[in-house]
Amino acid sequence: FALAWVALVPVLSLSSITVVKDIPFMSAFLVLAVTIVDLSRGARTQRAAPWMWWTLAISAIAVAVLRSNGVYVVLLALPLLFIPLRHEWKRLLLASAAVVVAIAAYLGPLAAAMGVGPGPKTEMWSIPLQQIARIALDHHDELSAEDRAFVDSIFTTWTVDEVGEHYIPQFADPIKLDAREKWEDTTTTEFLGGWARLVGEYPVSAVVATLGNTVGY
Repeated sequence: FALAWVALVPVLSLSSITVVKDIPFMSAFLVLAVTIVDLSRGARTQRAAPWMWWTLAISAIAVAVLRSNGVYVVLLALPLLFIPLRHEWKRLLLASAAVVVAIAAYLGPLAAAMGVGPGPKTEMWSIPLQQIARIALDHHDELSAEDRAFVDSIFTTWTVDEVGEHYIPQFADPIKLDAREKWEDTTTTEFLGGWARLVGEYPVSAVVATLGNTVGY
């Protein structure tokens, strides 16, 4: 039923035409979440059917392999499940072991065989990049020469005075895509140093950017 709901909701079907990678991930995540809720609700009163544990394991593996950040979702969630499902710890342990083995196989030999490499570094820094763009939007006239130079060094097409015009609070792609071109010219240490300085100077804008990029989801 969860899969049918995702497939039939018009806005998600429309998104799947243009943003293909998110819809399978969202479907798997929804099935995983529903299965966790059902297992947790019945943990104290009845023994869960074997198919529910298979569903838990398969949907968790799907979440992990359909998006690179899904791996972290699953590996952080599994240990926490031992709290509500402690009465079924043996079955949960077996399911968790199957998931971990599958993730290890995917990230190791399968990824190597398929030629899967690491994604762009900007993908893991989308929130800091959004914060920088928001600060440039709110304070570009107040920034010091050092801060202006730093922002200019991050973005490819837009200057410190222009990047704010392309900032979308709930959608990080325009900002991180423009930063991707110049990323090889900046080390992670240099980026984090400049980012920390800006956030320390304009914390309210940084918080607003964080909420804009997370609360909507």
